[in-house]
Amino acid sequence: EGLYPVMGHHDRPLRGYETKVVALADRLSAGERLYVEEEQPEQLLSIFCSITVEQGGEELKVPENLYWPLQPLHLDRKALFPEKKLETGQIPAAYSLLWKSFEGEIKNLLEAHQKGGNLSVYLESLLLLLQRYTWCVPSAYYRAMPDVSLYDHSRITAALAVCLLDRDEAILDEILRALEKWGRGAQVPEVLQRQEIALLVGGDISGVQDFIYTITARGATSALRGRSFYLQLLTEAVARYTIRRLGLPATNLLYQGGGGFYLLARPADRENLENIRKEVSRILLAHHRGDLYLALTWVPLVAADFYDGRISGRWEELGGRLQKAKQSRFVELKEELADLFKPEGYGGTEEKECKVCSREHPDTREEAGVRKCPPCLS
Repeated sequence: EGLYPVMGHHDRPLRGYETKVVALADRLSAGERLYVEEEQPEQLLSIFCSITVEQGGEELKVPENLYWPLQPLHLDRKALFPEKKLETGQIPAAYSLLWKSFEGEIKNLLEAHQKGGNLSVYLESLLLLLQRYTWCVPSAYYRAMPDVSLYDHSRITAALAVCLLDRDEAILDEILRALEKWGRGAQVPEVLQRQEIALLVGGDISGVQDFIYTITARGATSALRGRSFYLQLLTEAVARYTIRRLGLPATNLLYQGGGGFYLLARPADRENLENIRKEVSRILLAHHRGDLYLALTWVPLVAADFYDGRISGRWEELGGRLQKAKQSRFVELKEELADLFKPEGYGGTEEKECKVCSREHPDTREEAGVRKCPPCLS
């Protein structure tokens, strides 16, 4: 009974509040599917096969479609490179083997957490197993382009379900009815443009290049490696801190890397996000004296944004807001900004100067013949 919302979200009629939440999340997550006339292979199409190039007024496409192998994700050429589609008779055996391995690992995970397990750790482990075994499985292939994995579709469905859990059932019913009646290309029903579903949140650490490369020659090699790794850890720490403060599960963290992250939050999380922005800015200002800054902003998503390519416009809008936030760094702190203009250091005291970043610090010490401040040592 507890799993019915997962098993029954395609039933007619939908039974129960949680089932309607999952059903709506599933429909929105599938909103970007490209429907085609012909039935497609039961394998995940490589996204690179969708690339087209215009040459001499003619549109050129890849000569043949390639598909991801039906095997667990691992560091092996046979798993990481697309190939020609399998023969029809080979597909059931490949899926059977994939499912048996997945089922075995899921049972082991469940047994490990049944007595006193941590729900957050269990969910994250489950998510990693889902990625390992369903990264190569298309979320749809019957008259739909099979270019979105079951892993991505499922985790976005889960993330949207979390964002929908605080809605009145009457609102869910209204949106579901509108989606049922709406024909693509026709005028968008008013409720699909009015009701906010989620916030698309973006975080981007500003000042990365200067932080990595503004160092002296002495100790530069280890400093570059250390600072690059530090920024990688800092991005993950801030992303995880944000979802933890918002009370969101790991499914809602869409992406992290390259000094930035993206997540889905509830429309009611705006005030919490503003507080998080202040807290992280305060910590970065105290520790890095303005060298690093977290630009954190968001755009609202309505139901219509998940259809007909509209989501690309929301991503573009989020990128513009992030860029604008970077141009007014630490503006949210106001009073604390005055600290940036106070005298700092001792002025010309060589034994207190870090030979890597050139900052003065009372606790510098030598390491391998190079005097470093505590942050550079760390």
